[in-house]
Amino acid sequence: MRVAVVVILALASSGCSMVSTEFRQLPAYAAAMALPARTAEPKFFWSHSVDHSDLGMVPYAEVIASGSDELARFRKIKKKALLESADVVLFEKRESIYAGSVGVYWGFGISSGQPVYRGVSAAVLYRFPQAVAGIATDANRMVLSLSEEARRSGIQEGDSLLSAGQVAWSEGSLWKIGLERIPGEQVGLVWVRPGAGRMEGRLELAAPDVSVPDSDSGIVQEFRKESQARRFRGSF
Repeated sequence: MRVAVVVILALASSGCSMVSTEFRQLPAYAAAMALPARTAEPKFFWSHSVDHSDLGMVPYAEVIASGSDELARFRKIKKKALLESADVVLFEKRESIYAGSVGVYWGFGISSGQPVYRGVSAAVLYRFPQAVAGIATDANRMVLSLSEEARRSGIQEGDSLLSAGQVAWSEGSLWKIGLERIPGEQVGLVWVRPGAGRMEGRLELAAPDVSVPDSDSGIVQEFRKESQARRFRGSF
């Protein structure tokens, strides 16, 4: 008796080594791409090993790669990160997605099958800001801390910051200062002080103090070792 292996079209069309990618532009994408192009390779980190809020950098795009080959997924993301001039990339593995099924026909109208899943990897691309305001606020825009440059504008801890550079102050708009302004440029601040009301001042933006480790968290080395091992086995 012959046993026929039937591969459902959804699996066959995907291919065992093929990788599909999805690219998503975040709100800061246009401003990030207006910066000078980066030629050096970006630094890669596992997303769970780095607190993105401590990076002091602006996220501007997301890349999602799906396919059965983890190394191929990483290479696709790395290539895209280079093309998009990323400074730092936070990489993660996500849950697999259903890609079809493989069925085996045993004869006499009897067959069996099993689902096949494709692995998913994702990465968020970051750029270094050009300038910083030196003002830290809470979710209600109340000033928590100030740099010396920011303090010279007249604003104080406890004030409620309304806008900077004619842009409403919120976490979602900070990238406009970081990417669209330069150190030494002055922007107008508007804030409210309890008991005094609305106040205004001028702030001189400072250069950012971005601290990124000299070496990544081992992610590139991990995939490089896998690539070398495949070459040794003659499978890559």
